[in-house]
Order: sequence, then C-alpha cells, then structure tokens
Amino acid sequence: MALGTNAAVDETVKPPSGDVGRHVGRNDYKKMLSGQPHDCLAPALVDLRRRACRRMLRYNSTLSPQSSSVAESSFRDTLLREIFGKTGESPRVEPPLTVGYGCNIEVGDGFHAQSNLVILDSAMVKIGHRVSIGPSVKIMTATEGKGSGDAWRRQCAQPVFIGDDCCIGANVTIFPGVSIGRGCKIAAGSFVRSDIPDFSVALGGPAKVAPKTSNLSCR
Repeated sequence: MALGTNAAVDETVKPPSGDVGRHVGRNDYKKMLSGQPHDCLAPALVDLRRRACRRMLRYNSTLSPQSSSVAESSFRDTLLREIFGKTGESPRVEPPLTVGYGCNIEVGDGFHAQSNLVILDSAMVKIGHRVSIGPSVKIMTATEGKGSGDAWRRQCAQPVFIGDDCCIGANVTIFPGVSIGRGCKIAAGSFVRSDIPDFSVALGGPAKVAPKTSNLSCR
C-alpha cells in the first residue's frame, strides 16, 4: 500500500511521548500500528484515547478559523499540533474535529478540512501537501474482529494514505488500507474502499474511477 507520491511525511513511527508513551512504546501500541490483532480496550490504548479526547475538547471549544483573531488562530494552531503527530505549515481544521488517537495522523503543508472531520487513526493516516477535505468526511483504519461475545475488541488496523493536491468531497468515507494518489478528486458522498490512482476523479459507493473526460467537482 505504499504511496510513493506522498511527500508530506517520513516513514518513522514514534510512540507518543510522556508517561503514556513509555507505557505503550512496546506491546499494544506497536501491535496496533503494525496491523496485528490487538485488544482495543487494552489500558494503554484507552489512556491514549482519553488523552486525545481531552485535547479535542480544548480544540473544539475554540472559534472557527474564519472568526478567529490572530492570537486565537495561533492558539488553535498550537492545539492542533498537540493533537496530530506531525503537521505541516498553515493547517486549517474547522471544529468539531474527532480523532481516535491523533498521534498517528500526519498532514502536509496547506492542509484544510471543514467541520465534522473524523479520523479514527488506529493505524497511520498520512495526508500530503495542499489537501482539501469537505465537511463530514470520515477516515477509518480499524476493522473489528468477528465472532460472538467480546470478539469485537480484537481489532486489526491498516494505514490510509492521501497524496498531494487532493480534494475530498463532503460526506466521503475512506476505509482501512486505502491509498489515494496525488491530484485526485473524490466526489461528495463516495465510499472509497480501494486504491485510487494518481490524477483520478472517483465517485460512487463503492467509489470508481470516472473516465478521463469527466469534469466532476469533488464538492
């Protein structure tokens, strides 16, 4: 699933810092990021999600970028960088924002997302430069275990990659393990379950690549 055109991030995965980071630097966190079956209710992972929730609450209580003063915008930028694992220049994310862990998300320069973005990052989510995301987009990485009882706790996760200069329309859902090449447009309401090649327009559920002659807006 490697996406050679995504220039925003490197391939180094670092456990979170601090007490939780030392706790999860082994075992559960590494299992989760490597795609192995893991218990999503392991105490270390629950601690990480709680930390993310606290940071989301602070971020989501701020004003939208359009209504923010210079000082408020700077404060929002600081909060967003605390949530994401790696952030490029001039990110803009309109609240509310929902993440699973946050620390497994990397975005490039000029990232812009409208309200109600959901990124459940049990695996790495790497987003390139100059990517625009419409409202109510969901990026998923985990699949639940099958079976009765508490089998749902045994999850596996696959990374998601979005290349440079992509436009993701409103209400798009991107499923685990998907790579979207650079320069792509994903039409509003699409369900992206498989890889999308560079410079494609895709739409539908599941999303399919449209003919090159199509001139669809991702919105």
